Amino acid sequence: MISIVGGDGNYTASCDKPSVLDVEVSDDMKEIYLTVKSIGEATITITDQSNNSYTLYATTIYIKTQLVIEEQSVVVIGDKLTLAQKKEIEEKAMLTLPAKEGGRYVLIYTNEGDYNKGQAFIYADKNDQQGVETIFEIKEIGDSESLPLNKTLSFIIEGTQREFALMKYNYPSARTGDLFVSISLNELLTNQFKTDYPNVEFVYTQQRITKAEL
Repeated sequence: MISIVGGDGNYTASCDKPSVLDVEVSDDMKEIYLTVKSIGEATITITDQSNNSYTLYATTIYIKTQLVIEEQSVVVIGDKLTLAQKKEIEEKAMLTLPAKEGGRYVLIYTNEGDYNKGQAFIYADKNDQQGVETIFEIKEIGDSESLPLNKTLSFIIEGTQREFALMKYNYPSARTGDLFVSISLNELLTNQFKTDYPNVEFVYTQQRITKAEL
């Protein structure tokens, strides 16, 4: 929305690229409403009844969310597992993670009005500037005590769909001791280890992320 100030009233507005931006003047002619149709650049011209005009240049982009990986760990549960077996499983599970600490997931909402799927880039570490392009989808799973956010985030990675449960992750500030809440992406891997480690009960990876806007 743009508020109109000045001129002598009876405003009209036009856009040279209606496929990028839709422009509409309010009934009281005090505001202009812009509706994004696609990404790109457009020129908006506002004119009053005396033919005075104002030109506005606009660039539209897709909404993006960046998830930065701050910490990673593996949880292995199995009372009959030896310490050596647990360590082996932890090491193997860590290798399944798409990115390391310092890496990031960038979600790009490319479907108009749909903030549950789109394009994604996975950056392996903090020095990765190119990333691997893929797609993502956020799914609602209903009420769940084990998943307090009731959502999963999935990616297609090397042709396989990988699903991560969105969990709350509480951690204390080193300076104040206050609890801060971020989000953890947890992936259940138990079935991948059952054959080689029959005594395993649960295996899942945890990735604590920040700057999440889901």
